[in-house]
Amino acid sequence: KQKTAYEIKECDWSSDVCSSDLDPDQNPEIAQQFDESVTYGTIAIQGRRGTAFTDSFAEEKVINAIIILSREKDRVVCFLEGHGEKDIDNTTDPFGYGSAKEITEATSYIARKVNLLRVGDIPKECDLVIMAGPQEPYEPKSQDVLTRYLDRGGRMAFLLDPDFRGRLGLE
Repeated sequence: KQKTAYEIKECDWSSDVCSSDLDPDQNPEIAQQFDESVTYGTIAIQGRRGTAFTDSFAEEKVINAIIILSREKDRVVCFLEGHGEKDIDNTTDPFGYGSAKEITEATSYIARKVNLLRVGDIPKECDLVIMAGPQEPYEPKSQDVLTRYLDRGGRMAFLLDPDFRGRLGLE
C-alpha cells in the first residue's frame, strides 16, 4: 500500500501550483497538523482559504479542491421550498432531489434551502436560486421576493416537471 501523502504547497499564486511528496512517517510534524481522519493516500491541498482533502488524484477532485481554495468566498446554490418543490435532502425517493444536492456539492458549491414562505428576501449569499419542480402556485409575497432578487441581478434556474400543467403565478 502506498505510504506517501501528497500536499500541494501554497506558492506564488501567479505561478503554477507547487507540489511535493511527503511521507507522514518521516515527517510526523507535518502529518499531525491535519485532522486525525487523514490516512495514508490522503491528498491535502493547501490554498488561500485553508486546506481541502481528497482521496484520489482524479482530475475532477483535485481541480474542484483547487477551485474551492482559490475562491474569494464560497459559492452557494439555494434551492427553493415552500411550494411543493423537490426536497434536496431526499435521497430515497426517486423523485427527490438528493442527487441534485450531491452533484451541486461535488462541483464545489454549497447547497442551501430557502423557504419563500419564511423569508422576506432571498439571502445575499445565494449565487443561484433553483426552483425545483414546484407543485403549488407562488402567492404574491413569494412573487415579490423572486422579482426583487432577479431585479438586483440574481440568477435563477426553473426546473419544472414535464407533466406539470398548472400555473406558478409567475407568468
